[in-house]
Amino acid sequence: MIFDPSPVRLPDVASIEAVLARLDPASVDADIIPALAAVFPGFDFSLGLVDDHYRRDSRSVIRPDGTRVGELREWMTGELAKDGGNIKALWSRLKKSDLQTTVWCGTSAYVFAPTGPGASDYIQIALGRESEFRDGPIVNRESRPRRQEELLDPVWRGWD
Repeated sequence: MIFDPSPVRLPDVASIEAVLARLDPASVDADIIPALAAVFPGFDFSLGLVDDHYRRDSRSVIRPDGTRVGELREWMTGELAKDGGNIKALWSRLKKSDLQTTVWCGTSAYVFAPTGPGASDYIQIALGRESEFRDGPIVNRESRPRRQEELLDPVWRGWD
């Protein structure tokens, strides 16, 4: 690439967010480079996909129809208080419910472009690519939790 020293508009957060909002998530890998190049002419953007599957710490409680009940830790703490802190009573009540939890999983992608002739002359945009999945029933119906933390941060599922 031949470096062109003419002034260019540097990408800013609001403009990048506006570009991303217009993209279809299903085709973002193919569409992001031309979309950014249209808004920020003069940059030679490239996309780097990273195989770094991760799980976010936050989980939600949902009904079978997908209606969100609340965030797991806060909601479960409130439910435990309703049962006076009795873990067995709460587990007995919840194992009969149809409530489920969700988990957020994702990977990372980076868009980058040189801004000058030096090795450190570039811009980089980090993108989190996340999806929410149904994780399973609100409690393990086969095994009663012994500690409060087992309700607030269940580790009996395959995601952990």
